Amino acid sequence: MFKELKQNARVSLRGKWGDSIIALFAAAGAKAILLISLIVPLVWTNGPLNIGLTHYFYQISENKKPKTGAVFSGFDHYGRNLLMGLLKSVLIFAWSLLLFIPGYMVSLMYGQTSFIAATKPEAKIMAILKESAQLMKGHKTELFLLQLSFIGWFGLSLLTAGVGLLWLIPYYKTTMANYYKSLIKENK
Repeated sequence: MFKELKQNARVSLRGKWGDSIIALFAAAGAKAILLISLIVPLVWTNGPLNIGLTHYFYQISENKKPKTGAVFSGFDHYGRNLLMGLLKSVLIFAWSLLLFIPGYMVSLMYGQTSFIAATKPEAKIMAILKESAQLMKGHKTELFLLQLSFIGWFGLSLLTAGVGLLWLIPYYKTTMANYYKSLIKENK
């Protein structure tokens, strides 16, 4: 299954690698500008930017050619996305206080929140968290293994002083979008 998800991600990214790298730079630039200027702390931008980036790569997985501005679509529902990001972080942190493993299990359980928020802009925070938990029932090990399958690539990217991340992150995010779509398909 993972091989197919990754292959589909590579196919979806064909001809879109350059735009994907520009989108990453746009998101990173926005975070850097906001952090440096101290207009808004990084924590206030992380949720909305993450959802915008997720939305961008979800569109790529749908074989669309999104505009770079899609990276900022998470700001369209800024309050919801900010609060959801904060609540998710607090829940993961609280469970991590017990031990690392319970915290990681909670992060897997809420692993689809960004995709749900990006694809269902009308959804409320608790409904998004609940839907993610529902989608991940019986799939946490599967998601863990899919994430683990990228560990070698992340290691190699670090050996390139991070330059490899310009290709790896679009590949990873598009694969995760394909995984989300497979969960939705399975749960229909």
